[in-house]
Amino acid sequence: MKLKELLNNLFVSGINDQDNQNAICKNAILASNLSTYKDELLKCDEFKDLDGLIIIDNAAFLIDEIPHIAKLNKLGNEEIKGTLYLYGLYILPDLNGEQDLYIKGCLKQ
Repeated sequence: MKLKELLNNLFVSGINDQDNQNAICKNAILASNLSTYKDELLKCDEFKDLDGLIIIDNAAFLIDEIPHIAKLNKLGNEEIKGTLYLYGLYILPDLNGEQDLYIKGCLKQ
């Protein structure tokens, strides 16, 4: 399953009605909800090659005592390998009205 398809299904089911009150847009899943869907996320094509998926509940965090900040990146067709420290998933419109998938986190390879 594609990640964008999974997210759209979750958004349609009303995940953001109460659980995501702090989301900046209605098409976002933040750390508080990501843990609930971790197993489903790992089954998505985009995450199949990950060594690990760690849900972080703060955009600023430590990896091996080194500070990191989760960054928002557009997810294209590239493979994601390594360990992903995930803070949020978003579907946002671009200037042409297309819906693009973004992840907020940090990848350690």
